[in-house]
Amino acid sequence: LDTLQNLIAQTKQGKGGFALVCGSPGVGKSRLVDELRGYIHSIGGIFVGGKCYQYESTNPFNVFSEALDAYMLKIKRIGKEEQNDAIKRIRNSVGALGAEVVKIAPTIVDLIGEQPALQSLEAEKERVRFMITVSKFLLSLGSTQNPFIIFLDDLQWADEGSIELLEKLAESVTSLPIVVIASYRDTDVYESHPLVRAMNTVKEKNIPLTDILVKPFGIGGTTRIVSEILMEDEKDILPLSKELHERTSGNAFFVL
Repeated sequence: LDTLQNLIAQTKQGKGGFALVCGSPGVGKSRLVDELRGYIHSIGGIFVGGKCYQYESTNPFNVFSEALDAYMLKIKRIGKEEQNDAIKRIRNSVGALGAEVVKIAPTIVDLIGEQPALQSLEAEKERVRFMITVSKFLLSLGSTQNPFIIFLDDLQWADEGSIELLEKLAESVTSLPIVVIASYRDTDVYESHPLVRAMNTVKEKNIPLTDILVKPFGIGGTTRIVSEILMEDEKDILPLSKELHERTSGNAFFVL
């Protein structure tokens, strides 16, 4: 938790970061990130999240669409001056290509108005234009006053387009007040998985990447935590810690 909080804290100085949170199903990855909400709010940050679903990988960029829908709702609730600043940054980032962003975030027109039609290009050129425009748009969403933190959950089920977009964000995010946090089940990815390939590429380019492995407590860890909380000797609370460990499967946040 401290590692992620420190990563987010530097957004107030205009620096961002990229973190990968992995672990087995139900170990507490999402709960770990959820614990950051209070801190993000306290520094004026905007936290949004999107989730991948096992049987929806054929719905391209859905994880980003979900997060951006949440962003549009939040940006409408902030102060008028901050809202105008965000709209100005968005317009500057997309230029005349806002219709590319509308493809994955239709509600953006509520902020920046209807967008001009796009010029038709060959399929590959259209794909490149889309990736460049959407990544620039996402990278424009943070400011030192209102840092942008986006959480992309369960990327073991992400479509390849979303993973490619994530890789593009990683290339620039460290110099901007933006933090990208992505989680995945390490039990469900393999060496040739698109996410693994993309993250290997990120590391080969020497792009800073924070890896966080979330592991469940063993019975010993659970006992120590309970002992410290109750200020009792470990041997005296062993029956309680055993029951707690069984109920929580060692999930750190449920134990606490």
